[in-house]
Amino acid sequence: MKNILNSPVVYLWRKMYFYAEHRRKNIIGATTLFIFANIADAAQPLFFGYFLNYIQENGITKENLTHLFLILLLFLASEVIFWIFWAPARIIEQETAFATKKNYKEYLLHGTMALPLSWHTDHHSGNTIDKIEKGTNAIFSFSEETFMFIQAFVRLVISLGALIYLDLYASLMVIIVSAFIFYIMFIYDKQLIPGYSVVNSMENKISAKVYDVISNITTVIILRIEHLVFKAISKSIDTPFSQFRKNIINNEMKWVWAATLGQLSVILTIGIYLFTNVSKGNVILIGSIYILYSYASKVRETFFSFAQLYNNAVKWRSNISNAEEISADFMNIALLENRYLPKNWSTISIKNLSFSYHNETDADLHLDNVNIDFKKGDKIAVIGESGGGKTTFLKIFRGLYLPKRIILCVDDKECGNDLNIISDSISLIPQDPEIFSTTIRENITLGVDYEDREIKKFTNMASFTEVVSRLPKGLESNIVEKGVNLSGGEKQRLALTRGLLASKDKDIILLDEPTSSVDFHNELKIYENIFTSLPDKTIISSIHRLHLLSLFDHIFFFKDGKIVAKGNLDQLKEKSKDFKKLWAKYIKTQNQ
Repeated sequence: MKNILNSPVVYLWRKMYFYAEHRRKNIIGATTLFIFANIADAAQPLFFGYFLNYIQENGITKENLTHLFLILLLFLASEVIFWIFWAPARIIEQETAFATKKNYKEYLLHGTMALPLSWHTDHHSGNTIDKIEKGTNAIFSFSEETFMFIQAFVRLVISLGALIYLDLYASLMVIIVSAFIFYIMFIYDKQLIPGYSVVNSMENKISAKVYDVISNITTVIILRIEHLVFKAISKSIDTPFSQFRKNIINNEMKWVWAATLGQLSVILTIGIYLFTNVSKGNVILIGSIYILYSYASKVRETFFSFAQLYNNAVKWRSNISNAEEISADFMNIALLENRYLPKNWSTISIKNLSFSYHNETDADLHLDNVNIDFKKGDKIAVIGESGGGKTTFLKIFRGLYLPKRIILCVDDKECGNDLNIISDSISLIPQDPEIFSTTIRENITLGVDYEDREIKKFTNMASFTEVVSRLPKGLESNIVEKGVNLSGGEKQRLALTRGLLASKDKDIILLDEPTSSVDFHNELKIYENIFTSLPDKTIISSIHRLHLLSLFDHIFFFKDGKIVAKGNLDQLKEKSKDFKKLWAKYIKTQNQ
């Protein structure tokens, strides 16, 4: 039973039905319409055979000419009935295919985006993109071509039924040969399925290499290594050829056997029919031979087309299985839908937080027994030398990496050992601005519809409004067009605007030095704007320029993955030797 459920066609049908969601009734409806359409089409050989037999038995006379024309009208009636069922079925099928593809792609994208950053670090983006595209295209291709599978099945059943009715022995010969064809197809497909998987895996890696080169094309051109890189990619593109060649040879041999045996079944069917009736002394009617030949040929054509369809199904199943390698790593999406802090939360406590970027049990810790408490609306600075653990702490808090140990308490209630349970209430705005090759508006909104006054609220907050006003087309200016030349600090302010807008519904905003390239005056203004505009938000910011510290309620000093001091600015100046050294070093740097 398990083998049947995992066979390519059944597997694809199950996937299609599952991701069709609220359109599942449409699949059943379209299937029913296709069955009726194919029954109408399959009746045509009977009409023509009857037409020939009638002429052979009665000749063509003035008296029976009307009757003959009425028989011919059955062909037209059959065609009309066929299209009455077929046309709406195809429309329903293709609409459902579009919805199924959409739902499957959304599932893969939603799940992929929910995976932790550590997963994305270990999996190449180009490889992931290729798997998602091939998987969604495969489920779409099958969903819009189910009519071919239904057509093949209905034709086979009707044709075999007609053959059994006309000549039992001839039909048995067709069934035996057909079973042998199925067996041969099964043998070849056992080799083709893993072969297609190998080619898919190789093509994923090729896509990853191409993605690397295109996304880093500036470096390639500057270093003048286009030719070397092209040769390397060209060599990798050739890699799947050996397996690809094996696949096409196996596939063609399958076709040779299917076609030859199918033709043999037609010849044997006619031969047995003629031999049986001659032996019995029966009159052999031309129309009956035509009907027999037509249905025997339909059986042959059905197996021939089914070989093609099954071959496609094997490829599509392989592509979807390839995409399912990603979904196998998905966390339970249902558990990810409600990862928010309680509406009226007051305090958060993080205890015994430890983390290492390495997986080994005894690996060095990058965060060691970190403890932090804060209230809703607090403005918190995290400081320390580079490598002290500031950025790592922010990433852990955002849920991008899983800690080795942690106790999370909300309002003095222990919530477990996973920060992901509150991650939808937290946003992180990074230091390095990621700018997209599109308009300023889309860089800020990421395609979400916001009114201009809403956008301006956040451009004001990030001191980016003046920058927008001097651009050729304002918010509609494209990053790559002439006249749009943003400095490093302006790019950071653009990214900060985007991050703040995206964080408007978050309770906690994490800032990882998002203004490191912004000048002193604008940086101070930006933080004042943020704190004034978002008084109820808890803001935790990694700070490099210590002149901002007077704005914060609490300061946590990180050193070697530990918190070595905490308090407000005055308290740290008075009590912490480590902070005094850092402050003196900073003042000296500013005075130079």
